[in-house]
Amino acid sequence: MLLKHTVELHRWISGSFGLWIISSLLWMANAPTFVVLHPSRSKLSVKCLRRSRRFSEISLIPMRLMFRLYDCKSLDAALLEQIRQEGLLIYYESLLSCWMDEKAMLEDMIGGFELLRRIEFVVPAARDDEKLDVNDIRVDYGSRGQMEIRLPPNRHVRQANSGEDLRFNVFPVLLNIGINEEASAAISQSKEDLQTAVNKYYGERLMEYTSKLGVDDSTLAAARADFARHLANSSVPKNVDLLHCAQSLTRLAHGLRFTMCKSAKDRTAMAVTFEQLTHVHQYSNGLTVSEYDRVLTEMRRNGTRRENTVKNIGVALYAFAQEQVEHLPAVYQPPPGTFGKSET
Repeated sequence: MLLKHTVELHRWISGSFGLWIISSLLWMANAPTFVVLHPSRSKLSVKCLRRSRRFSEISLIPMRLMFRLYDCKSLDAALLEQIRQEGLLIYYESLLSCWMDEKAMLEDMIGGFELLRRIEFVVPAARDDEKLDVNDIRVDYGSRGQMEIRLPPNRHVRQANSGEDLRFNVFPVLLNIGINEEASAAISQSKEDLQTAVNKYYGERLMEYTSKLGVDDSTLAAARADFARHLANSSVPKNVDLLHCAQSLTRLAHGLRFTMCKSAKDRTAMAVTFEQLTHVHQYSNGLTVSEYDRVLTEMRRNGTRRENTVKNIGVALYAFAQEQVEHLPAVYQPPPGTFGKSET
């Protein structure tokens, strides 16, 4: 079904946005993507390839939306109204450094975000007797990079949205804190201007979005104040507390969360397990200090993130050398015996 659309998209191949569309459709169809660089347009093609790679990650959004909107028993009418009026908050947490290749990756991500804002998502309101197909995802294209992505019909939308289709844009937020040894090099050379600018711009956007929600909610107000305090301390090196505050704000705003680094395997594993531990601590009766450390170690030693390294490089090791681990913030350091220098 999705591969059929790639034929219709042939005319889009000359533009970066069209190349992303093809990349995304092939990715969702679990097919490999190949790009041939034309000699006379190699610079343009490389630019298109860089954008398409970033967008192949952004194409995860429809899948994540499926979990949010379809894997539930009901939808809150107030939440749908928030999404329709303000957009769906999507917070990308990046752990890239502002050093050489990783800086270029961060630049690509920024460019992709600006195009992402042009996409409108539509969730049709399904009838009670309508047969639903979760693979029924359609893409319509407009001028100047405009796009409409139609997700499968949803009965909950019909019930919570007065029988109307749900139309909305996403509200993307990107925050970046480099945490590895290359981030240390960028800090020592005062080359974190890009990170500072990104965090200031998108941090203010996150504050703008959350200012329109739950004005009488004391929990939200406290979370916004905490985030604003860390956002103002942009000079603090490797200020991962900024990311943790943004996570809390995103949860309170019913947004979607993504975490990324260069390979989505090592630094990402440390960030994801720490966030999971935060959930455990928050929704249990609380953990003692010893329990806190033990649970975090167990997640990183025997959890799915370590299994992910096997699927990537064939070895159950996070790709950190000892000297690299020493550059990581304490809460992002893997336990002994779980890491080693390897290709990523």
